[in-house]
Amino acid sequence: MNRDLPEEGALQHEPLATWHERERMADLAAGQPKAGDVPVPLEAVGLGRRFGQRWVLRGLDFSAQPGQCVAIIGANGSGKSTLLRCLAGLLRPDAGSVRWFGQPAGGAALRARIGFLGHESGLYSQLSVYENLLFAARMYGLPHPAARAEHWAAEVGLAAHAHRRVAQLSQGMRQRAALARALIHQ
Repeated sequence: MNRDLPEEGALQHEPLATWHERERMADLAAGQPKAGDVPVPLEAVGLGRRFGQRWVLRGLDFSAQPGQCVAIIGANGSGKSTLLRCLAGLLRPDAGSVRWFGQPAGGAALRARIGFLGHESGLYSQLSVYENLLFAARMYGLPHPAARAEHWAAEVGLAAHAHRRVAQLSQGMRQRAALARALIHQ
């Protein structure tokens, strides 16, 4: 019996492409990509996250291909932000795995390539916009942190306000500063 093929009759219930995709995802989740496989840019397999006894995410399989636009839609409290935080490596899943380009989410090298902008700005209110951006660039070990901080402050229209404390900015300016922080990795 050939173990590389589904059992006879299995194709009646499940298309071969789906069976192969499930097998490939299981191999990736186990950290064993097959020869010739190109890692999917973003992939979650069996993703689960709970808070206390309540599962917010359970058994989620998800992937995004290059150039694909994805919308996450759901009611308040349905786990959209939790999912995004798990995908960005900011929350560790309680079950399953998240991989970016075949690498597990959550490592410092990967976080240095992913920008995340959630409900909270991620900015320190007592630091200036420039200091926040400089801190983020240094924290991620990016080359030329001062130049990046200046560039992104200007890119979001805050060059004239770059040396003001975040606490002194309007809400719109804070959002722009948070966007610059999320994009600082390019």
